[in-house]
Amino acid sequence: MTDKKPERRKSARVYLKPDIATALLKSEKFSTEIFAKILNVSQGGFGLGIQRQDGIKIVPGDSFVIEDILGRKELRNDKKITISVRWVLDYHGMGSLGAGCCFKEVDSLYMEKITKFIEDNI
Repeated sequence: MTDKKPERRKSARVYLKPDIATALLKSEKFSTEIFAKILNVSQGGFGLGIQRQDGIKIVPGDSFVIEDILGRKELRNDKKITISVRWVLDYHGMGSLGAGCCFKEVDSLYMEKITKFIEDNI
């Protein structure tokens, strides 16, 4: 028998298959663009899977601008979306790392779009 753990997250999330949606990230910290798989979506932000790249170390507090989202048109936005890294899962030996990112700068229309996406996919 297993005990069900209480949900500690503030908002519901939709989990995506890793190849469904990809975010193109830019940062002043890195000279290269970073492609990140969107693993989950909530009203608070995105859970990302990021392939390891030489010279790129992502840490909590890093900020990124999402230049584009490929694969799921429901997640695209014409205006700037800025996210901030809240946590990183970085296990040595793995080909990628995980990052929990919160929305830092996003317009209200996009938040409505995210809310509808979650409601439609839960």
